[in-house]
Amino acid sequence: MRIIHLINTLDMGGAQTVLLQLVRGWQWQDEQIIVSLRYGRRMDNDFNALGVRVIHTGLNPFRIIKTFIDLKPDLIQTWLYHSDLIGSIIGKLLLGIPVIWGVHHTTHTANSVKSSTYSVIRLLAKMSSNYPERIICCSRSAYDTHKLLGYDESKMLIIENGIDASGLSVVPGARQSVYSELGLSDSDKTIGMFARFNPQKDHKTFVEAAGRLALEKPDVHFILGGEMIDNDNDVLMKWIEANAMQGRFHLVGPRHDIPRYLSAVDLVTLTSAFGEALPMILLEAVCCGAPCVATNVGDISILLGGWGIVVAPGDAEALAAGWAKVLEWTPQFKNDMLAKARDTVETRYGIERMINNYHDAYLEIKK
Repeated sequence: MRIIHLINTLDMGGAQTVLLQLVRGWQWQDEQIIVSLRYGRRMDNDFNALGVRVIHTGLNPFRIIKTFIDLKPDLIQTWLYHSDLIGSIIGKLLLGIPVIWGVHHTTHTANSVKSSTYSVIRLLAKMSSNYPERIICCSRSAYDTHKLLGYDESKMLIIENGIDASGLSVVPGARQSVYSELGLSDSDKTIGMFARFNPQKDHKTFVEAAGRLALEKPDVHFILGGEMIDNDNDVLMKWIEANAMQGRFHLVGPRHDIPRYLSAVDLVTLTSAFGEALPMILLEAVCCGAPCVATNVGDISILLGGWGIVVAPGDAEALAAGWAKVLEWTPQFKNDMLAKARDTVETRYGIERMINNYHDAYLEIKK
């Protein structure tokens, strides 16, 4: 079976990471091809290393159509809203082949996404009864919110995100190398967040919480990584300067060595205000030995239940208090929490379970 995965971009993101895990762990003889609507290429090499063909269309409608006609796929798996729309038109109307949508967000209102994206979502809700064969939701919260938006529940199923925990562990020497690169002392504590600069991720609350914690703990530094996380980001720099935190922030931009950073920091946080479903970065963090503090968005409270700390979105005071609490954990308590966390990841969010569920969904449609 020839499967085309249609995705908005191959810049780094949660859906892109799930797609990479899916393709990497696929055990069957199907041919898988990645078609990216835009020219974001940060993850090209990851797919190329697996021998997976990657095609960028640059949002050129003629090139998109010609690509699908030439490739003659048996099935189209779409990732993210605009790909759901374009893939449905091509698959259903032009080629007459099955299309499966992928839902990787918890979208509640028009205020949580761009107006153009929300218009696409509303259109997809109307199309959901006739165009996709299945709608795969990566979390319970994604399922519930899209059901409320009008998506056809009879088409929807939940396949939770998964990771290959066996391939993730504390990177030897990571703390020493990262601390050396950033000019940190061995005794310094570090809090990391690795997410693109976007209103959804709410970096403003992160910076405000950092300002609060820094007053209590002068040895804490803050490491931010992701798209547009650098000194050229005027908005982010103004927030940091307003909190008098210039010497305590380290902006490392998009990284291909995220496990090294996750292994180096004392805790990983995610401050999203909305939109998250089941963030991959939190699964990866605990496998690399980093406790987590995150906001109560999507399935995060389920994921962190029993071993992490969850706070309300936009609450800088609660976030800073959560960070302080984790930094005060004893080594034994920290190890106990991480052992519990890793067990959760391996049993509920294992990569084999996710891949098998995708495979079963594809086989059911192609019967």
